[in-house]
Amino acid sequence: MFNTRGELIGIPSLKFSSSGSRGVASIEGIAMAIPMDVVQPVVNSLIQYGKVTRPKLGISVMTLRGSEEPTDGMLPAGVYVSAVNKGSPADQAGIRTDDIIIRVDGERITLHTDLTNHIASKQPGQTVTLTVYRIPGLSALTVQDRIPKGEELEFVIELQVPADTTL
Repeated sequence: MFNTRGELIGIPSLKFSSSGSRGVASIEGIAMAIPMDVVQPVVNSLIQYGKVTRPKLGISVMTLRGSEEPTDGMLPAGVYVSAVNKGSPADQAGIRTDDIIIRVDGERITLHTDLTNHIASKQPGQTVTLTVYRIPGLSALTVQDRIPKGEELEFVIELQVPADTTL
C-alpha cells in the first residue's frame, strides 16, 4: 500500500476463513494493512540477523485496572510486573516483581499491550525509559489492608535480544 507520494506505508493483509467449500480456506472480504512502523523492525531484523529477533525486557506482565493517577489508598492503572527474569535487562536495571509500570518513554500507559507494542517497535541496543510506581510489599497486602502510598521511579533500560531467540 502506497501513499500519494509513492512511499510504502503498509503491507496489505487479508483475513481467511476455514468455512470455504470442501474445507478450503476462503477470503472473508475483510482487508487490512500492516502499518510500516510494525513491518520495519521485522525487515531490519531480517537484514541484520537473518531471522526475526525482538528485544525483550525480561518481565511477565498483566494489565492492572486502577486509578488514572496514583493516590493514597488506590492502585494506579498500569502494567503490573508479575515476574522478572534473573539477569534480564529489566532485572539489571532494578525492575522488581510487584512494580506497576505507568509510563514508557514518558507516555502514560494503562494496558499491557501498550508496553508490548512499544517494545516491539524498538531495535536491540536502543533504550527505553520505564516509570514505575513501587509500593514496598504490595504482594503481601490483604483485602483488609489500606494500600500505602508508593513512589515513582524511573529506569533506563538497554534492550537486548535474548541469547535463546529463535524464529
